[in-house]
Amino acid sequence: MPIIGFIVQLLVPLWQLAAMVVAVRQALDFSSTTRAIGVCIVAFFLMVLTLVLFIMFTSFFLAVASNAVPMEPL
Repeated sequence: MPIIGFIVQLLVPLWQLAAMVVAVRQALDFSSTTRAIGVCIVAFFLMVLTLVLFIMFTSFFLAVASNAVPMEPL
């Protein structure tokens, strides 16, 4: 059964991207699907970049906080 989870993990971002294309084409009233695909691919990569940066900064600050030495009260 683990293979099904792997396939689902590959298909979900593609399904999300397809839904974004349809939504952008309808919302922005594009006449061509190609333009909507371009907009969605750029937005998708920006979303992934933001997520990666958030995870990196969070893990960095958690590592710093876990290694912090408690100070004595003044």
